[in-house]
Amino acid sequence: MLNAATVYSRMSVLREMLEAYIQDTLSKEIPYEEVFYALKGGKALRGTLALFMAECLGGDPSIALPIAFALELMHSASLIHDDIIDKSEVRRGRESFWKKYGLEKSIIYPHVLMATAIKYVSKAGIEAVRESMDAWRKAAIGQIWDMEILKGERGVASYIDIVAYKTGAVFEASSVLPLYALGLDGGIISTAKKFGLSLGSAYQILDDLSDIEKGEKSSGSVLKLLEESGGEVYPYALNLFKEELDKILKNAAELSIKLAYYARYSLETFLQETSDETRQKILGIISSRWTYWGLPDYR
Repeated sequence: MLNAATVYSRMSVLREMLEAYIQDTLSKEIPYEEVFYALKGGKALRGTLALFMAECLGGDPSIALPIAFALELMHSASLIHDDIIDKSEVRRGRESFWKKYGLEKSIIYPHVLMATAIKYVSKAGIEAVRESMDAWRKAAIGQIWDMEILKGERGVASYIDIVAYKTGAVFEASSVLPLYALGLDGGIISTAKKFGLSLGSAYQILDDLSDIEKGEKSSGSVLKLLEESGGEVYPYALNLFKEELDKILKNAAELSIKLAYYARYSLETFLQETSDETRQKILGIISSRWTYWGLPDYR
C-alpha cells in the first residue's frame, strides 16, 4: 500500500540508483571536477521522476537511467546560465558555478553537459531527441522572458506562461522521455506531458513564493507574479497552485495513481524551503485536493 513512508523510501532507492549511475558515467564520459561540481547537491527530482515514471508504466526503472542522467545534465546546464543572468552567487548552499570557476568556464561547460545529454537521450530514439530539444527551447524562451522582465521589458507573456516554459518544460520532458525509452506512444504521451508540465509549474510557483518570503526579487517570474497579483500575492499564487495541482492529480489518475504520490512527495520536499505559515497553507491545499479526488490517505 502506498503512503508517505513507502514513497519516500522508494524515492531514496531510485535517487541512489541514479547517483551511482551518474558517478560511474561521468567518470567515463567527462571526468572533470567542474562537471561533478555542477551536478552535486541537487534533489534530482527530474531524474527520479523519469525513473519513477518508467517504473509505474513499465516496471523496470533502470531502462530510464540514461534519460534520467541526461535530464540532470540538462538541468545543471540551465542552472549555470540562470545564475549568471540572475547574478546569483550561491546555489545549493555553495558558491554558484560562475562564482567558483569564472564566466569563461560557465559559458563553455553547459555546452559540454548538453552535448552529453543529447547523446544519452538518443538511446531512446529520434522522437526523444526532438522532445528533449523542444523542452530545452521552451526553457530557454522562458528564461528570455524572465530576463526581459528584469530589464523592465514586460512583454506579453503571462506569469503562468513564464513558469510553464522556464520550469514546466523540463518536468514535461522528465515525464515523457522515459516513455520513449519504454517504446510507448499515442495518448499516453500527451497525458504524461500534461502531468509533467503542471508539476513543474506548481514547483515554480512554490519557488517564487519562497523567494518573495526571503525578499529576493532577482527573477523575472517573481516580479511578474507580484505585478499580476495586484498586491494580493498569496491568494493569487495559491489559487494558481491549486489549479495546477488539480491538473496533476487528474492526469496522474489516467497514467498511474502512484504518480500522484510522487507529485505530493516532490512538492512537500520543496516546502521545506518555505516559511511555516506558507507551508501549512500549501499542505492544506494539497490535503483538500487529495480528498476531493478521492485518493487514499497519504499518511
